[in-house]
Amino acid sequence: LFGDNLGSLRISVNAAKGLTAAKLAGYSDVFCVVELDNSRLQTHVEYKSLAPVWCKTFILPVMDIHSSVYVSVYDLDKNHKTELLGKLCIPLLNLESNTPKWFALKDKKLRGRAKGNCPRVSWSLT
Repeated sequence: LFGDNLGSLRISVNAAKGLTAAKLAGYSDVFCVVELDNSRLQTHVEYKSLAPVWCKTFILPVMDIHSSVYVSVYDLDKNHKTELLGKLCIPLLNLESNTPKWFALKDKKLRGRAKGNCPRVSWSLT
């Protein structure tokens, strides 16, 4: 099956909490990006929030069952530059469907915990 889709992944990005404040005023302008293979989709920006709620569902084509889903949370600056607040990576083979779960956000290299108060993101497969 070279180049053919194996199916699709339906993922709902619900919310985040415990995020670090990227701005001196004590908040962030936050959006979330979901990546799988060559697909990259993002939520809307939740302005002035450390606990954004997106409730956004994406459908991504699955090209390789051994791929991983990357979920990244960013702060948006006025000049449209972005700052990574945290990310996570989960192999497709480890995904479970059903109820939303909270996943801890890690730093850019996916080694340590992201800055903030136990920062995490809630998402589910539907």
